[in-house]
Amino acid sequence: MFPLFQMLCLVMKLRWCKDSFFYANSTIRNIDYGTGQVYLNENIEKEEFPDLKVSYIFKFNSVQFILMCWDRGSKKIKQNKVVLEYQYPYSLMSEENEKIVLPICTDEVNYHQFVHIHVRWDGLFELGLMRRLASGGNYKYKEIYEKEWGKEEKKIIEGHPRGK
Repeated sequence: MFPLFQMLCLVMKLRWCKDSFFYANSTIRNIDYGTGQVYLNENIEKEEFPDLKVSYIFKFNSVQFILMCWDRGSKKIKQNKVVLEYQYPYSLMSEENEKIVLPICTDEVNYHQFVHIHVRWDGLFELGLMRRLASGGNYKYKEIYEKEWGKEEKKIIEGHPRGK
């Protein structure tokens, strides 16, 4: 049973974390489209959600879910839902939803730093598009990185075997 679980973790890249960092503003201040120069925002703020007790992120390969637990009887849940809905590229799930469309909410910049939740208007997505278009529309470096990451995962699994 353990080898199967290891194999599933390797394929699905199962990851999770507690209490992620929700950005309140963009990490990019400005992009000069003429030169490609990117100016970073030096005043990064963390979004604070009133009455949030704990949050967890679960990531299965490129699918990411956030579980947020509020104080029982909180009066701020509705306000927090509005901020989450309009500020972050996620879909809120509730009992009323019959069908949810899962939007893309990560890219190559924050793929390995999934604990960082960026705002919808962050320029990170634009940077990825600019890079792809500048390289002729392909992701040759991404493929190289993923191949090397697969080798590293195999070494980790071999170096830390689970009970047989």
